[in-house]
Amino acid sequence: MSRSKTVQILLSVKNGGDYLRIFLESLKRQSYSDFSVLARDDGSEDRSEELLARYDFIRRHPSSGEALGVVKSYGLLLRDAPPGYLMFADQDDIWLPDKIAVAMKRIREAEETYKISTPLLLHSDLHVCDSSGERLADSLMQYQRLSPQRSTLPELIIQNHITGCTMIINEALRKIIRFPFPEAAICHDWYLALLASATGRVIFMNDCRIEYRKHNNNVFGPQQYSPGACLRMLKQGRNKLKHRLRLTQQQAAAFLQQYGDLLSGSDIELLTAWGEIDRQSKSEKIACCRKYHFRKNTWLRTLGMWWSL
Repeated sequence: MSRSKTVQILLSVKNGGDYLRIFLESLKRQSYSDFSVLARDDGSEDRSEELLARYDFIRRHPSSGEALGVVKSYGLLLRDAPPGYLMFADQDDIWLPDKIAVAMKRIREAEETYKISTPLLLHSDLHVCDSSGERLADSLMQYQRLSPQRSTLPELIIQNHITGCTMIINEALRKIIRFPFPEAAICHDWYLALLASATGRVIFMNDCRIEYRKHNNNVFGPQQYSPGACLRMLKQGRNKLKHRLRLTQQQAAAFLQQYGDLLSGSDIELLTAWGEIDRQSKSEKIACCRKYHFRKNTWLRTLGMWWSL
């Protein structure tokens, strides 16, 4: 398997507005020049698609303009991307000038360590800023009290801490991705993280090379962690929390169905256990969580999960 130097950046756009222009200008300032962007407009009602056409490093996907939703949109981009390392972008972020260069250096070092044939997904931390670009936090991981070391399959089944716009994946991982993403896939980055964890390596890069913009139109916006925030979530009611867990159970079942032939016996067992956990009594559910190490990033979140099962 040869090692390309080319990076393909996948970008799905939906009513990008002024944020999109700022992001694209940050791409123009990248120190690493061997990249191109495959973009599709997901049914915007503003001038986003017209803006994409102004940049010569952007190639638009044939389905651009059709509204599919974020998961299906990135699924099409991923399926049809040309060869090379793959990165994923959000329309409202700002990439620091060495973002691509640092990611390429790290993934090529990882391929030296783990072999080029190993499926790899590398991701990093982010700076958090508000809609005007004012810095809110130096670290998204600290802002949300997330632990990047918790990247085993049973941990990622329960809670995702991998942000798509920080990811870079290699050809070995790309080659085993199957399409389309199932309806139960919660988000493309989470689903790819499950695949990388089960078949290869998930690696955290201790770098912040993105200004991650927090605003009212985020599809999956970051919420600051605090005990008070957890208690407010608990007050939303057990049924709402249970619904969120059920979505992860459905995603696990869909992942098992799509990739079962690539998985170890132990991974099949734990995916089955989580997908079918609702069939058990309360005490059996908690015992199952302890047996397979189903846990969230903090003890308070884990207690909330046990309560809502």
